[in-house]
Amino acid sequence: DGIIIYNYKEEKIKDFNEAALRILGYKNRAELLAINRFDFIPAQSKFFPGIDLHKETYKHGIRVMNGEAFHLLGVINANGDRQILANVNVVPTFYQHGEAYVIFQDITNQILARKAKEKSEKKYREIYKELKKFIDSNLQLENFAYFASHDLQTPLRSITSFTQILQKKLKDKLSEEEQEY
Repeated sequence: DGIIIYNYKEEKIKDFNEAALRILGYKNRAELLAINRFDFIPAQSKFFPGIDLHKETYKHGIRVMNGEAFHLLGVINANGDRQILANVNVVPTFYQHGEAYVIFQDITNQILARKAKEKSEKKYREIYKELKKFIDSNLQLENFAYFASHDLQTPLRSITSFTQILQKKLKDKLSEEEQEY
């Protein structure tokens, strides 16, 4: 887990662990220490459309100042214009007023995989419904063909029987070629 010690009163990162540096994609400590909440948290995100994330994080700062610990799903600007979805726990340090441990995990791939799976399952259900329609239609055609062929067999039997009777009665009067027909 990435851990950042953030001072909401001074609006700056005080310290962090190596995992935070790695998850966020920064090369060195100076780069990460140089950013504040407005660099760290995007104002807007495709993950939370229509929400002013800077206002939301301001509210988080008030919660920290009041000594409240809390959990949230958030968006963090990582190095290289990349946004990550993060599972975040914010816990006041109680060492200095307004300071908190921000413990986070990058869950972007998990969320995107879940969304892709849901999209795939939805597509599968749509394909299944279409396939079911085709199967039902095929069964109806098979039933029709069975009954139609069964219904046509009776007149064919009658024609065959009548032909056999004619053949017996007219056997001596027909030429070989006429008997073939």
